[in-house]
This record gives sequence, C-alpha cells and structure tokens, in this order.
Amino acid sequence: MPRTGRNAPCPCGSGKKYKKCCLRDEEAALPPLPGGILGELLAKGEFHSLEEARGAVSQAQTVHNTTPKEDFLGLSPNQMHRFMYVPFESTEDLVRFNTCIDRDLLQTVPICRASSTLIGLVAELGPIKPTQNGNLPRKVLKPTYCHFAQLEEHRGEGLRSEDEFPVLHALRRLVMRAGWMRLYRGRFRLTKSGEDLAQNGMGGETFLKLLRHYCESFSWSFADRHQELPVIQQTFLFLLYVLHLRAAEVLPSKELARIYARAFPAVIREIAPQTYADERKLLHSILVLRFIRRFCLYFGLVRLVGDPGPFAESVDVATTGLFDAFFLWQERTNSPGD
Repeated sequence: MPRTGRNAPCPCGSGKKYKKCCLRDEEAALPPLPGGILGELLAKGEFHSLEEARGAVSQAQTVHNTTPKEDFLGLSPNQMHRFMYVPFESTEDLVRFNTCIDRDLLQTVPICRASSTLIGLVAELGPIKPTQNGNLPRKVLKPTYCHFAQLEEHRGEGLRSEDEFPVLHALRRLVMRAGWMRLYRGRFRLTKSGEDLAQNGMGGETFLKLLRHYCESFSWSFADRHQELPVIQQTFLFLLYVLHLRAAEVLPSKELARIYARAFPAVIREIAPQTYADERKLLHSILVLRFIRRFCLYFGLVRLVGDPGPFAESVDVATTGLFDAFFLWQERTNSPGD
C-alpha cells in the first residue's frame, strides 16, 4: 500500500490534509520498544499464552518510554517523541509558550521588525503589484531586508530581486502563511488580520504564530545548499531545550552539535560525507546555519558572544531575555502517563 503524503488528503475522509488530521494521532502514539530490548525480553521470558507475552511487552514498553535517558538530557523517550511530533499541542507539562510577554521585548527581534515593516509598507502603499516571477518588488525589499542585514553574509548592497535573498523569500511566504497578506487580483494585499496587525503592532500571540509557521510550514533547508535532513527542523524544541539547560551563559556551537549527535546518532548515518568535511562537521555546519543563524537569531532567542561575523564556522551563543520570558520550562516529571 502506498504511503500517504503529509500534504495529501487524509484517508479518513475528513477533507483535511493528512498532516493536520490522522497523522498527528499516529505520530503522537508511544514510540515502539527497541528491537534489542524486545528480543532480550522474549528470550528470557517464559510465557504461557500470547496475552501474557503481550502484557509483558506492554509493561516493558511503558517502563522504557517513561524512563529519563542521559542522551536526551533527562527527557524520556515519550517526552522526546512529543517534542518531535506534537510540539505545540501536547507538551504543556514540559514547556509553555508565554504569549503575555512584554511587547517591548519584540521591538528588536529581526523577524518581528521585518514582518511589521513589510506589512506597514503594503498598508501605506496600497495593493502592490508583484514582479513577473510573483515576488516582492524592489521598493519594499530594501526597507524589509535591513532588519536582517547584520545577520547575513550579504549586507544588501545592490539589492535587486527577492530570489537573491532566501530570507526575504521566506519572510514573504511566512507572512502569507500566517494569513496577514495574500495575492489577490494580481496584487499583494493585506487581509483583515494583516490590517489589524499594521494598526496594533506585534504581540505575543502574533509572535507565537510566526514561530509556529516557521517551524511547521516552512522548510528550513530552503536554498541553503546542504542536505535536506528534515529531522533538524523536527527536533527544534529539543534544541531549544538544550539552550535552556546549557546556554544561560555561553554554549559553543560545537558542544550543541555533540549533544545533538549523541541524542540522534542516526542523523550522522544519514549525512552524506563530502570531500571538504566529514559527517560530524557537516552536522555542525547545518545546525549553525539553520538553527542558530536562521532561526534563533531571526527570532531573537539567542545572542552571539563576541563578534564572530556572518562567515564564522563556529559560534558561541547565550539565550536572551526574550527566550527566558517566552519559553516557560516546567519541572520535569516522569510518570507512567508521560
């Protein structure tokens, strides 16, 4: 039977996309017992019936999945599973998103300032005609890009096309996915919620909406020339958890990559080595680019310690006041219900 694609209609007939319907229930189920543990259990056990064997396996699965693991920095397999598959729906016992944060904390966040600038320009100039490629015209590119210029390799001189700057393309798609702008009758126009945002500014709810769309609806591997590796994006909440535990002062990016490789050793096996770098070095480069530079810095969640510049292969990071205010990490408990 062919596998249903994430964006395909759900087989249950609800009319929703598979990823928005039954896939969530399937992914949220308890992770299976590792084969080695299962084989050892069945080899040692003396079971008088199939039901007795199933009961023993179920009990062992519960114990395994609710036991904190050192490689997961104290998370259980079930908690890690929820971090990966239902990060915004079923992790309130681990972390909560504080949407009542002070609006002043958002004033210097690049993704917030750029979104507000783009929305403000569309509100000021009226419906904007796209280029022949369906992109934003030059008159809105430079004012929007300036909020990212210090984070990017290119400072924006001679800015001509949205296609030349992945961050601008990502921003336009993000604002449209968030429902604040749409292409209607050949023009970029604000929606009602976009008009409200232009008038009232960015708040905690809109910040969460941006973050969620960036993590769930936009591909982090877009135009970065690295191997796709969607698991990096899928584990964003675990990476933020690592920052919570280790980056209150300073966390070197190489240490972040080491922790990640220990938690997800299969990722190393997925990476195709290159002549200029082995698998671990490539993993480090991908984490620095996608997670640190193009997620955490864009969203104001970390600051770079020192002045490494946009070309530095390794960076040291520390969490910001916004990180501490927005992510409310809960005291971990591991019970049979976890």
